[in-house]
Amino acid sequence: MKITIKIDVHTLYTINRFIGRKDLFYVLNIQGKSRQSQLIEIREIFLKKGVAVALRESAKSVNITLRYHLAVVLLELLQCVLSLCHFAPLEATKIDQLKNDLHQKLL
Repeated sequence: MKITIKIDVHTLYTINRFIGRKDLFYVLNIQGKSRQSQLIEIREIFLKKGVAVALRESAKSVNITLRYHLAVVLLELLQCVLSLCHFAPLEATKIDQLKNDLHQKLL
C-alpha cells in the first residue's frame, strides 16, 4: 500500500533542513536498526526530491509517494520534531498541516 502526499516547496525545504541533521537519531532518541534504516530511507527520498525541485525552480508543490510503513515513520518523525525543535510560526503551521494530512491518509 502506498501513500501519496502533496508538499509545497517551502515545507519541503523546511523538512529537508531538519532531516539533514547528523544528530537526528540522538535528538529524537531513535533506537533499533530497522527504525534507523527507515528514517535514512525517508531522508534519501526527501533529499532527492529537494534536489530535483531546486534544479527545476518552477515547482510550486511536489508529490511524494511513500510505502505505508515509511509513512507511519514519517508521521512519528513529524510529531517528534514539532515537539522538540523550534520553528518559526509559519514553518510550524506548515509542518503541522502536513502531519494532519498524513494522519488522515493513514486512517
